[in-house]
This record gives sequence, structure tokens and C-alpha cells, in this order.
Amino acid sequence: MPILATMGAKLVAVGAVLVLLLSIYGWGRYDGRSACQTEHDAALAKQALKSADTVIAASQNTGKVLVKYDQVAQRAAREATARAAALQKELDDYVQTHPVCPVPAELVRVFDGAPDRVPAAPGSTAGADAKSDGLTTVELLHALDDWRTRYTALALQLDALIEWVQTSYEIQKAGAGR
Repeated sequence: MPILATMGAKLVAVGAVLVLLLSIYGWGRYDGRSACQTEHDAALAKQALKSADTVIAASQNTGKVLVKYDQVAQRAAREATARAAALQKELDDYVQTHPVCPVPAELVRVFDGAPDRVPAAPGSTAGADAKSDGLTTVELLHALDDWRTRYTALALQLDALIEWVQTSYEIQKAGAGR
């Protein structure tokens, strides 16, 4: 039995060494995995902070563009009001000194076909009465000034949109690290 005793002792010793090695390996693997998880969590937190900075910069940019556009739009509205007042004065003077002169029929047809003018209902006499008087130069000048004001407002909105898109792109590009 001494051989079995020595063989059993050897097996127990080898088993103990294997258990010790496996436990060291498992502990090292677990410790390494937790270190990896910590690094991953830190990278995610850094990315979240960078994304938050990008979102904050984008919202500040939007506010800045809106404030700028609002100031430009208010200035344009003041200018349009002043221009309309001057035009009204000129028109009043013109109407008092000149008789009503009709505009050519072709221009009346083009003016009445403009997209913001609503045609009279079929069979309505309102359209016939309005057309029989003809379009005067005063009405034409008022319409042209109104269209100019609308165009200016649309141009300002387009400028603001273009500026917002360009600066937003730069902010997003900087946020992505490119």
C-alpha cells in the first residue's frame, strides 16, 4: 500500500496545484475583465460628455442664429414700414395730381393671374365689376411693394436657414472629431 499512498499523495498534490493554478487564472481573468469594464465605462462617459458638448453648442448656435435673424427681420420690417409710408405719400400726391390712367389689358391679365390673387367664382358679378374698372397704376405699385416685402422676408429666412445649416454642420463635424 505504500505505492497507493504515495500515488494518492501525488494525485492530491497535483490536484491541489491544479486547483491553485485554476483559481489564480480565474482571479486574474476576473480582475482583468473588471479593469476592461472600467476602461469601457470611462470611454463611454467621455463620449457622452463630448456628445453633450456638441448638443449644447448646437442649441447655442440655433439661439444665436434666431436672435440674429429676429434683429434683421425687425430692421427689415421697420424699413418696409418706412418705405410703405413714403410710397403711400407719393401715391396720394400722384393720385391728386393725375387722373386715373388704366394699365394695358395684357398686364391686367398677368396681374390677375398672380398666385396670391383669388379669382372670382364662376357666375359671380364681383369679378366682372372689378375687371370693368381696370387695374390702376396705384394698385399695381401697391402690389409690387407688397411682393417686394414678401420677397425680402423670404430672402432673410433663407439666409438665416443657410447660416444655421452651415454652422450646425461645423459644430457636428467638430463634435465628431473630424
